[in-house]
Amino acid sequence: MPSQGSNQSSGSNPSQGSTPSEGSTPKPIIGVDKASKDAGHRNFHTFLLSYNLRIYNDEDVQEGRAILKAMGYNVR
Repeated sequence: MPSQGSNQSSGSNPSQGSTPSEGSTPKPIIGVDKASKDAGHRNFHTFLLSYNLRIYNDEDVQEGRAILKAMGYNVR
């Protein structure tokens, strides 16, 4: 009988599982500054600095864009 109670509690987990599916919808294409602000930074420059990347280095800028994409932002 106790195992059925735990099955019931795990039955409530699928309702919580619906939240990630809502979050899995792709975000609209936005600029890197707006994505950086949404991620909690002042702008893309400070976002890059937080990862020890430099705005004047093109490879660092591309890596910063890749980080934002990995975070789920559909940046230009």
